[in-house]
Amino acid sequence: MGNGELCYPLTLSDGASRFFLCCEGLRRPTYAQTRPYCERTFRDYGLPNAIRTDNGEPFGSCGLGGLSRLSLWWIKLGIIPERIHPGRPQQNGRHERLHGTLKRGCGVQASLKQQQRAFDRFRQVYNTERSHQALGRGQTPAMHYQPSLRAYPIRQPELTYPDTHVVKRIQASGNMRWLGREWYVAGLLRGEFIGLKPIDDGVWFIFVGPICVGRLNARHTRIEPINTLIDVPTLH
Repeated sequence: MGNGELCYPLTLSDGASRFFLCCEGLRRPTYAQTRPYCERTFRDYGLPNAIRTDNGEPFGSCGLGGLSRLSLWWIKLGIIPERIHPGRPQQNGRHERLHGTLKRGCGVQASLKQQQRAFDRFRQVYNTERSHQALGRGQTPAMHYQPSLRAYPIRQPELTYPDTHVVKRIQASGNMRWLGREWYVAGLLRGEFIGLKPIDDGVWFIFVGPICVGRLNARHTRIEPINTLIDVPTLH
């Protein structure tokens, strides 16, 4: 910005209607700064079934299944995190086009406060005044958008699993006790419950809620990661 500081816009949009749900200027793209605005958006508009993102902070990580603190929170809320393949922004093309429109229509301001005012003005025009060719002549996102019927819960749900899974709690060390030994799973999951689904003799899928994040291979005494990208099944 004009004062030499960086602004990281957090943008959330509805893929079907193009409705621009959130545009908040953050000082850093961290979980601590991102979660409050996601929470406000979920309270205002309800919970989506899925959110598609890139792999950068705070959406993804280098840990098991690429999970981050933010995506783990989404999973607990019943939201499937869909991460695109690295270097393939076309997999989230509608949102990338929104970013291009934002850059062209909302100039760089002198401070974060002024930048946020510009974001707010742009979002209002984008939703209610600017027609979108994909929606039809003279049609705006506000004319098509319908809030989700899934309300933000009063209490955060816990992860649950089918009876076919062996449920294990992750220790403070990030380990779990299974088959008479310690297995390191992920520090991110400390205190959480995971599900183990048998798929072969000595091999189990590792689930975090409905998301398969890896395989426990007792034959080779290792945990094998699975990248939870948009083409990976997420069913129990």
